Amino acid sequence: MELSAIVEKLTASGLTVDANGRLVSEDIAEAVAASGTLETKRAIAPHLPAILDRTEQAYAGTEQQVLVRAVRESYESGQRISVENLLLYDPASGPDPAPNLVSAPALNTAATVLQKLSVPLSIAGQLSPSPVVKALGKAAMPLASGMKSLNKAQKELRRQEKDPVRIARYGVAGVGAVLEALPNPPADGPLRKYVFLPLTTAYKAHMAWQALRMLYRDAVKGDLPPLDELRADMQRQLGRYQAARDRLSPTQQVTRDNLEQKLTHINRFLRHHLHKTSLSDIDIEFSLLGARVASADNAHDTCEFSSRSLPQDDGVFAWQYVHTIFHLDGAKNEGRASLRADRVLEDMAVHDPAYELILQRARLAAVGHAYLAKVMGEATKTLDEEMKRTGKRVDGRTRDRLLRTVVYGELQQQGVGADELRAIWEGAFPKQVKLGLIAIGRPKVESTIDYYKLLREERAL
Repeated sequence: MELSAIVEKLTASGLTVDANGRLVSEDIAEAVAASGTLETKRAIAPHLPAILDRTEQAYAGTEQQVLVRAVRESYESGQRISVENLLLYDPASGPDPAPNLVSAPALNTAATVLQKLSVPLSIAGQLSPSPVVKALGKAAMPLASGMKSLNKAQKELRRQEKDPVRIARYGVAGVGAVLEALPNPPADGPLRKYVFLPLTTAYKAHMAWQALRMLYRDAVKGDLPPLDELRADMQRQLGRYQAARDRLSPTQQVTRDNLEQKLTHINRFLRHHLHKTSLSDIDIEFSLLGARVASADNAHDTCEFSSRSLPQDDGVFAWQYVHTIFHLDGAKNEGRASLRADRVLEDMAVHDPAYELILQRARLAAVGHAYLAKVMGEATKTLDEEMKRTGKRVDGRTRDRLLRTVVYGELQQQGVGADELRAIWEGAFPKQVKLGLIAIGRPKVESTIDYYKLLREERAL
């Protein structure tokens, strides 16, 4: 059934309330299976108020009417509702989630630079005979952390709704870090016992807690599907990306002047997807130095931008921002962070098609990387079995050439051109574009494969 026919049917008859009090619809489930979540939500979103009204009318005079009315009122107030695992909400309703955007002061900028220099300074301190260099190597990391913690405590103090726990946490950790950086700690005595040791211990506990949070990788389990299913996903996603590329163009550039406006717009969607933190607890810092793109400072609940990350395309900026925020919200696995960013960008694309281009490009990278990894694995297995059967061996260069021939042959059959391959490659290897396909599937780039597995689970493809 066409999506327009499904929407017309839902508008006429409404949704169904199941035995557990949930809103369900077999038509929506079929639409998701046939067209994916993006197109289904895009078709339903403009008509959802009318569909909910019709549902309430259909259950008039029953116990279910009260439940449906509560769901409708929740939707109208800006909250999200769930229908067949589709999370639906009106981004224009609810409070205006302005970001905590601040121009990073000189202290924080200096701390960022010192933080980036801490590793080479530490190495130099261990190798150099100079006591000054040794002292700098020892002090760089704790001093940078202490400066950031004290700056964070100061910002908490300036807020209208102060959080005394956060003020104490950052304040004590900051002072302890500065004391840890001292070249000559106090000798044994009351000062060391009652001041120095408790404060430095608090700093070390704060940093140890951050390290522990990042230890568990939160791996995505499960094998890749058979190659035929991967080919089908590849073909479907390739068509969606090509259609979006031909239909859409990059959106306007993000600049320092419109940064707050863009962040507020993204936050209207992002607020519905946070699990462990809230937007009001996250600082957005903009400085002339620091990260080239958005980066997360997990120890201080801060998303950092620099002038070098602007201007850029609105869709790319939105993806980088939400992906970074999810690391502050507890995402340790890059694939899971990518899926959560996908969910936000999909919701944005429902209401503004301009965001679809970066969304379809990211999905193509995930599907394409998984597909090529599977092809490479199958080709390697076939080659090894053939060599074992015949007893012949080939040198490494010949082996690479044979495998590349198989992979490029598959790409040609699937209709993957230079632009699509670039999208796959840049998505799988965001830090640098590799020249060969032999590295596909190595653990360090598994995050895009994890993203693909999760997309299948979400029925987003």
